[in-house]
Amino acid sequence: MTDSHEQIINQINKLSAELAQNNAYTEAVREGTEAVKEGTLALWRKTYFADARHLLESDHVITDEEYVKISNEHKTYNKLGGNHEGDEYFKSITIKYRAGLKNG
Repeated sequence: MTDSHEQIINQINKLSAELAQNNAYTEAVREGTEAVKEGTLALWRKTYFADARHLLESDHVITDEEYVKISNEHKTYNKLGGNHEGDEYFKSITIKYRAGLKNG
């Protein structure tokens, strides 16, 4: 019976060590994924904001294609964790686009 008890304890210890190793791996993957997401957001922010500023230039008329494109960029920006600044750009673009439809 003592041998069985020791075997069970050894199995529990082995499984605990494996679980700890898996948890460390999972945490490392999560941290790596988060770093990639943050880097992607930083790059996407540059692209999205540059496109938004272009659309908001006073002499620019926003086309349907441009509005669809910026809408998709805005959705992606938000999915990556973008902030309110991107939402404000999109609101301004939407107002300008709708005003152009009324005047066009």
